[in-house]
Amino acid sequence: THLFGGSAGREGTALQMAGAIADQFSKPFRLIESERKILIIAAIAAGFGSVFGTPLAGAIFGLEVFLVGRLKYDAIFPAFASAIIADLVTKLWQTQHTHYHIHFIPNISVLNIIYAIIAGIAFGWCAAIFSKTIHFTSSVFKLKIKFAPFRPLVGGVIVALAIGAIGTTKYIGLGIPTIVASFNEQLPAYDFALKMAFTILTLAAGFKGGE
Repeated sequence: THLFGGSAGREGTALQMAGAIADQFSKPFRLIESERKILIIAAIAAGFGSVFGTPLAGAIFGLEVFLVGRLKYDAIFPAFASAIIADLVTKLWQTQHTHYHIHFIPNISVLNIIYAIIAGIAFGWCAAIFSKTIHFTSSVFKLKIKFAPFRPLVGGVIVALAIGAIGTTKYIGLGIPTIVASFNEQLPAYDFALKMAFTILTLAAGFKGGE
């Protein structure tokens, strides 16, 4: 997906690979269902923690994403341990992570809290729109193109033509340069919408990334 310019992240792929590989140990070690869940939670925590260099966030994500709304207490230590070890292994490979530098932290005030609440609502709307649109677009691809391998082919052609039409590669790939720039300068208001549209099209067509 990334090699050919797909607009997608990397966490989704990291989680799928980590979970799938770890699950192969379930049968040889004769794990029961509860132990298998702990193994997969630990794997997800390791995948997320290592790909971003954020073991704490990886552990919490692993605990949250597998059992939404519930916390599996016996998975807490495995999740944190695997995320920390995975991060250390990544550092041993001397893999560089992108650092986002925040120049200042706003003061806690009533106005700033209100701004944060409004922003949180807006981000929630964006997430809901993204999720619903990607499921709808994916269903359209599946309805119109029955042969699965043709879906990413058609989606890739559409992305390539759209990028050629707008004349910039700003909205494909991971988008890291744009994210870094957003910390230092005011970006156009439509940047997020175009990036969202390209990501939805890429993932709905069958490519894999940060879904």
